[in-house]
Amino acid sequence: MRRRFLTLGLLPALMLLALACGEEAPAPTSAPPTPSPTPHMVETPAPETTEVSAPIENVAVNIAESDPPQYFLEITSGLPDACHTFDRVETERSGTEITVTVINRVVTGDVMCAQVYGTETNFVALGTDFEPGTTYTVRVNDWETSFTTASATVEAEAPIEDVVVNIAESDPPQYFVEITYGLPDACHTLDRVEEERSGREITVSVINRVAPGEMGCAEIYKTERHSVALGSDFEPGVTYAVRVNGETLTFTAEGGAADSGASGAGDDRGQGEGDEDRGGDSTTVEVAAPIESVAVNIAESDPPQYFLEITSGLPDACQMFDRVETERSGTEITVTVINRVVTGDVMCAQVYGTETNSVALGTDFDTGVTYTVRINDETLTFTAQ
Repeated sequence: MRRRFLTLGLLPALMLLALACGEEAPAPTSAPPTPSPTPHMVETPAPETTEVSAPIENVAVNIAESDPPQYFLEITSGLPDACHTFDRVETERSGTEITVTVINRVVTGDVMCAQVYGTETNFVALGTDFEPGTTYTVRVNDWETSFTTASATVEAEAPIEDVVVNIAESDPPQYFVEITYGLPDACHTLDRVEEERSGREITVSVINRVAPGEMGCAEIYKTERHSVALGSDFEPGVTYAVRVNGETLTFTAEGGAADSGASGAGDDRGQGEGDEDRGGDSTTVEVAAPIESVAVNIAESDPPQYFLEITSGLPDACQMFDRVETERSGTEITVTVINRVVTGDVMCAQVYGTETNSVALGTDFDTGVTYTVRINDETLTFTAQ
């Protein structure tokens, strides 16, 4: 026991001696950490897939009311189970034959697939290059359909129901011809009204545009009115003849506002208050149409094509749709829907109607960018795909 005590007692002295000699005491060492075992990572390979034709549930041909008309296919295809995913649509055209292939991708091998049948809807733009009055065949995988393009429209004189000469009590008097014309069926629309004067002869032509051929047209006869300003350059006491398509009437010019007795074919007055609104050729003015709804539709073409479907209002029978104007500046698109409304002291049936227009915006849109569309007093946005 004394020997062990002596050894322990000498240890501090030996350490002091080592320091005095300039030697560093050895640092205590520790055992290196035992590395933990690295787990063996096994990558699961991606399942292999192959292409298959998609079953077709339905095919519809849609036509955008543009000029020229734009044709689209709305295709609903099937996804037989959870191992099927939609892949792509391919389109090929040869003459009047259009072949569309809808392709799914399906997982191969011994895998479990949920037996849930799904569907996929795609819009395919076919373009505008179609001959009027021609039948085209569309084959979508094992589905076949056809469509016939609208025949080229032709001009036809509108049937005339009534013609009245109206005189505005101004100085000098202003003369107007109010024409009630017919639209024999739903394929007839007013195209234009032309007026020509030679001396005491005034000729007015009311021209309809009609789609002839095999198109089905609702047999609904309707009438509309149009007012033509004849001006004030008439000699008092002189009789003038007005010919509107096949109808003729005469009127005798008056001497002035104070002299405005009955003359000519009509005694309807009371339109003088609206003279400043009538413009050169009619008693109608332009107004912004009320907007009922706006939707952005995207045709799944390459690149995508964008369209607006606008439903606007016709507040009464004196308002008619006139036109749509579109302007774009950067990411701002301004669309103006314009009605034309009859002015003056007239009776208008209080029947609210609507008009739907499809407006092509084009394909020049940057992916991921948000665009703002203003349609009269309505605003919406969409993000380009």
